[in-house]
Amino acid sequence: MPTKRHLLLMSVAFLFACSETGSDRLSGPAAFDITASDSLPPDTTTPPDTTTPPDTTTPPDTVIPPPDTVSVARVVISPNVVRLAVGDSASLIANLYDRQGNAICCRNVAFVIRDSSVAIIESAFGQFAHVRALARGHLTIEAFINGKVDRAQIIVQ
Repeated sequence: MPTKRHLLLMSVAFLFACSETGSDRLSGPAAFDITASDSLPPDTTTPPDTTTPPDTTTPPDTVIPPPDTVSVARVVISPNVVRLAVGDSASLIANLYDRQGNAICCRNVAFVIRDSSVAIIESAFGQFAHVRALARGHLTIEAFINGKVDRAQIIVQ
């Protein structure tokens, strides 16, 4: 007697085979043995992979665009002045622009603080940086990308 899992696997396999052959009956190469599902772990409900490799002789339905080739012409850190108390933190963003002044997103920017006794960069990802104030003083944070740089002031009071 088939278990619920076997019935589910047989149903999925049948539907897949029918969609491949365009028929509601299985015969010839479309018919297959589903007993391989017995080797699945008991907690798995995923049927065995019966897909065929993709046809590489025809172009794909969707075209993946090439990597973004728009170059960064200007970088601007915002805010350009940050005032913090010792122990506080702030987030900054490096806004990027092309030659026409259009905003560019989703690029990796290098943030640098040269005096880590006053503040540190706790985390940086993409165009964002999170800074924590450690001691009184002031310093400059720099954002670098493709030879472009901008600076912002951090004042710890």
